[in-house]
Amino acid sequence: MGNVISLTYDVSGQLYDRYYPKSRLFRPIFLSSGLMAAAIGYQLWTDQNPRITKYSNLIFLYSAGANLGMQIWVSFISGRMTMIRLLPRHQFGLVQANLFPKFFFLSSLFSYGSLSSFLTAYPVSTWKSDNLLMGSLLVGSFVLSLANSVWLNIKTISFNQKMHQIEKNAGEGITIIGKLKHQNKVESDPEYQITKRKFGIYHSLSLTANALTVASTLAQFYLLGSKHFFSL
Repeated sequence: MGNVISLTYDVSGQLYDRYYPKSRLFRPIFLSSGLMAAAIGYQLWTDQNPRITKYSNLIFLYSAGANLGMQIWVSFISGRMTMIRLLPRHQFGLVQANLFPKFFFLSSLFSYGSLSSFLTAYPVSTWKSDNLLMGSLLVGSFVLSLANSVWLNIKTISFNQKMHQIEKNAGEGITIIGKLKHQNKVESDPEYQITKRKFGIYHSLSLTANALTVASTLAQFYLLGSKHFFSL
């Protein structure tokens, strides 16, 4: 399943690069994010009759469960606990540049699945007390995942790759694991300093948004454990 999703993501990106290289709006990530946002907006705007079905149950639980598992694995185990300790910084950056766009896209997709199925069972007009809290957490997760997917992560990768290119040109960081050593050749480069500062800003914003998304997902499971939102 993972191979199919990864292949679909890569092929759609290659088709975009081939046929629409100058049109940002035709980027697959923008098209898919726009469609999901429009669908959620429609559900929020229209007040439909509540419908709790086994399909909405399954979609909600599959989406929420997959989202939580993926968030814990990618955010903590694969990156900070493993790859950053083993891979040279440029290789680590290359892996992250290919991993995180897919991660944030899937996080947006799973957040969409959870929120859409919840809106099917509990329209906005029924959001009171615990329903309001759960709905707010789901909306927050969806918005933060989209923000990372279409903006923060893209900027973070762009500045990180620019930093690494400057380091390579100066012969720095090629075999180093983790941070560069002090008194390296690029620290006095004004362009490198500007790029590093911008990377730090966007990376911090991206990390904060992701941390809030993980916290929101954990809170959703806490509410699920304390109240039966869905009857199985």
